[in-house]
Parts: sequence; C-alpha cells; structure tokens
Amino acid sequence: MKAPILPGQVFGIIGGGHEAVFLALTAARMGYSVSSFVEDPDDAMHYVPVKVTVGSYQDEKALMEFAKATDVITCVTGAVESPVLNTLSEVTRFDQNSDMIYLEQDAFMEKALLETAGVRIPRYQLVTNASELKEAVEELDYPCILKCSRYDHRKVAPSVILEKEKDLKQDGVEKILSSGSALLEVFIDKAQVLSLGVARNAQGDSVLYPLVSLEEENYHYKRAFVPAQHGMSVVIEAQSMAEKLNQALQTVGMLSIKLLLSPQGTLYVQHVANRPSLWLDYSMTVTTVSQYETHIRAITGLPLPAVELFSMAISTPIQPKNMEAIFMQTMTKDNWHISVHHCDDTKEPNCFGDATVMATKADELYRSFNDIEDEQFHFEWQKPY
Repeated sequence: MKAPILPGQVFGIIGGGHEAVFLALTAARMGYSVSSFVEDPDDAMHYVPVKVTVGSYQDEKALMEFAKATDVITCVTGAVESPVLNTLSEVTRFDQNSDMIYLEQDAFMEKALLETAGVRIPRYQLVTNASELKEAVEELDYPCILKCSRYDHRKVAPSVILEKEKDLKQDGVEKILSSGSALLEVFIDKAQVLSLGVARNAQGDSVLYPLVSLEEENYHYKRAFVPAQHGMSVVIEAQSMAEKLNQALQTVGMLSIKLLLSPQGTLYVQHVANRPSLWLDYSMTVTTVSQYETHIRAITGLPLPAVELFSMAISTPIQPKNMEAIFMQTMTKDNWHISVHHCDDTKEPNCFGDATVMATKADELYRSFNDIEDEQFHFEWQKPY
C-alpha cells in the first residue's frame, strides 16, 4: 500500500482548461503546492496563482522534467500518449488509467474499450469511405448518426443524423469522411442524456455521485438537472454500470460517465472519462464534497468521504452569451451560486465557470431560468416513460 501524498507536497496537473483550473484551486485550498503543465501559452491556468510550465504534450523530455519536480500528477488531457504517461510514473506517482486517458481522443477506440468492460453501448461500425458507409448503414439500419472518430475533428466536421438513403449525399457526410476514419452509430431518437460520476482510489474504495439529467445543444453540454427523476430502477442500473466500469477499467480518480436512456427505458453508455468533467460541476455547490476534491483525494491516497446531495439544482456553464444575465441573477437572488475563472478557450463554446441554482421544488428552478432564457424553459423533470 502506497503512503498518501500529504498537503505540503507537490501536486502536478498535466493539461489546462476549466477542469484543470478548478483542480488547481481545490488542491491549493487543501494545502498542496500546485504545479501545472499546459500547451497553450494563453491557457486559463495562467490566471491561477500556481506554477505553470508551457510545453508540448508530445515532448517527453519536458514532461519528464516536469514530473520529476512533483510528488503526484494527474492528467486532464487526452493529448499525452499512454507510453509517455507510463514513463512518467517511474519518477512520480501516477495512478490513473493511461490507456483510457489517451483513448479518450478516439471514439472508436473508446467504444472498443467499453465493449471489453462488458457494458451496453449503441451498436456501431467504423467506416473510412462512402462504400463502407453504405454497407454499414445496411447493417445498422436507419436512423443512425455519423461522427468523426477523432473528437477534435468534430469541431470542423459536425456529426450528421442519417434517416433515409438520400441523407448519404449531405455535404456534412463528405466532410466527415474526408477528415479521416468515422464512426457510424445507431441513433437513439428522443433519448434522455444522463450522467453520473464514480471515484475510486488505489485501494479499491469508491464513492458515487448522483445520477443527473443533461441537456445538450448541438451535442455540447448546456446544463444539468440534479438529481435525475427517472425512477429507482434506472438509478440502480446506472450505478451498477458505473461500478462495473470502475472495476473493469481499474481507474483511479474520478470516472465521469455519460449515458443514454432510450424511450423504451434501456440504458446505454455513451462516453467515459477518467477525470473531472464539466457536467459534474454542480458538485461544487450541492454535494458535501466536490468532484475535484474527491479526484484529488483518490489519486493522493487520502480517504474518500461519502458523497451526499443536499439540494435539488440546475447547473450550467457560464459563457459569454449568458454571463451578464447570470451575474445579474446572482446580485438579486440568494439561491444562485457561481464559481468563476478566466475565459477557457479550450471549450466550445468558451467557458468562464459554473452557475448552480438551488431550490426545493422543480418549478422554482424553472422560474429562475425563465428569467435568463429568451424563450420559455421546458424540461420534463418527471419520469417521461
């Protein structure tokens, strides 16, 4: 059993952006000396009072020098290759799943990893050209969704839903295929997007975060509804999936899981990440311990406290389009809580932090968000199936 990394020792973060900023702030509050390694000279981490090293995520020598000056590191970017992360573990403590972090860049490899874990995922096929796409559509049937296999390619080639044969001639299809390998996946119409988090330490102890409902806009996270209201059977199955993934992948730290719930009530795993995630930021306000502190505790070997939810809430990222309205609400409403940092240009759209609204009843939350929405805010809080 490894000795815990205690406050006063050096906590290293590889990767920048929103999650890295809140990890750094939380680690500093816990008493750690924080050091970070980022690639972007304009990263939001430069506005946090911690030591920042700028370098390439492909520069193994620079990463090794950074790691040598730390007692433990966490990685919040998928841009560092698995062999490099494993090499860093020779000079500092690194317990996260390096393969999982790197494979997070590629949806096809991620799907293969999830299959080995034995969880239910939507049926899919890898395609590289129009001929393979046509064959894959015949195999999977309509409707289906075509996505770039590489997540970073989706900014320039957005996903396309295929409902009939003529959709294969859309301009978006050619753009996706020309960007490299693509993933064709069965499209689950009218699916609810859910999420939960589970944290595990090297000793195998774990804690669960509540199941929440997510709203997305153009496949980007828009807000979270805490907790999800889909009945105990869905909650139990989601928690079972989380524990199964946790054990199969042997993750240390936060495991953020995104799920799809079909209209028939079937749960599928859509995405996993071995790090804190934007859609779990509600935990900074309405749970007894935030995802960031839990992640830090897990990778440093400190005990994991039980996670308890003490309020119904809606959480949303603070962005340029809603920042002024959110600040106005915060000035006049005592149930609005914000956590703000410098603009994070690594997110799409740009993120300045998190706003969480607390209430005892769902309609109170609706009224709060109606104040900042251009149109009436609607969401089926009660179980729709």
